[in-house]
Amino acid sequence: MNTGIGDAENLAWKLALVVRGRAAPALLDTYTAERRPLATEVLRTTTANTEILVGENAAARFARDRLFVPLLNSPWVQRRATRTASQLGVSYRRGPLGGRGRGLRPGDRVPDRECSRADGSRTRLQTELCPAWVLLARPDASVDALVDAARRHLGQDVTVLLDPGASGSPQLVRPDGHLGWRGDDPDALRRWCTSVLHTRMAP
Repeated sequence: MNTGIGDAENLAWKLALVVRGRAAPALLDTYTAERRPLATEVLRTTTANTEILVGENAAARFARDRLFVPLLNSPWVQRRATRTASQLGVSYRRGPLGGRGRGLRPGDRVPDRECSRADGSRTRLQTELCPAWVLLARPDASVDALVDAARRHLGQDVTVLLDPGASGSPQLVRPDGHLGWRGDDPDALRRWCTSVLHTRMAP
């Protein structure tokens, strides 16, 4: 189920941009590149776990009862299994829309957090995403030029959220909750948009 939800989130914003004429169909190729490795890993893990749990011979049953089940009772294993099953740790940093850098990289999932809108009202990052993009910035950051650049390419579904705990450059968060781009230079943002969307530079 979680894999299917992730597939839908990943594909929805890309289809929306293509249907609205804001991106070329080539953007849709990134869906397979980003999601196929995850689906392959989920199938591999599920198959391996099923083989262990079914235990068709004495050795497999011994491994299940004496090793596997006790291991599953470990709090550390349970926390890791929950994070894996929830798929909240999924990263696309090695995919076609990923990037390099220190700390949070393009393609990484941006953790949910409490933020404020421009009018001062409180909200959460995940509440504002999908269908919107979010430009996440420090309260003292000047983002008007970045917002203008983003909206010229992505449409009006770009929301500005202020994060009191943020440090560093503003972050453009994709509708599926993953970091798209970060920086302070509107021209760099325009270049990123034209590269990702396979369109011409907006004036």
